[in-house]
Amino acid sequence: MPYYKRLEGERLYLSPPDPGEAEKLAEWNNDLDFSILTGQAAEMFPLPKVRQSLQSMSAAGHHFAIVDRAAERFVGICALTGVNEHHRYASLVISIGDPEFRHKGYGQEAVRLLLHYGFTELHLHNVELGVYEYNKAAIRCYEKCGFREIGRRRKAKLIAGRRYDIVWMDMLADDFLKEGADAT
Repeated sequence: MPYYKRLEGERLYLSPPDPGEAEKLAEWNNDLDFSILTGQAAEMFPLPKVRQSLQSMSAAGHHFAIVDRAAERFVGICALTGVNEHHRYASLVISIGDPEFRHKGYGQEAVRLLLHYGFTELHLHNVELGVYEYNKAAIRCYEKCGFREIGRRRKAKLIAGRRYDIVWMDMLADDFLKEGADAT
């Protein structure tokens, strides 16, 4: 599958999403362990729904496939969503779907590329995200990238009869540039 190197990092690059990757994305999203991490365990992801979602992402402008450079392999997806051009803010979402590429720094590299794009190309002032408290690896990743916790929606997620907090984190453009998080 041909990919286009829109934003390039050391081990990966971000490319416009390809609707041809729908089967792989459906496979990841329907994996129970993965869907718990992303907070979507109660949802089903039939292939037509995933295809439609990827087509919408392709048209949206700030959604990207995460591609491993060495293998030219689709490993995840990330985006800046809800971009507000007046107030200069957006939300960041990311998932490393391919289990072989989790816990190896790919998420961190992709987040930094996306932040660089958001703060330098889109001239955003603030980027925020929400993560479930049980996703410790994601929280560590975001903290390493310079995000700070700004609050919680307490006991907002119900999984298997247990409730979990949604942790809200954000970063300002000044913090990103000042702290050297701009190391892309």
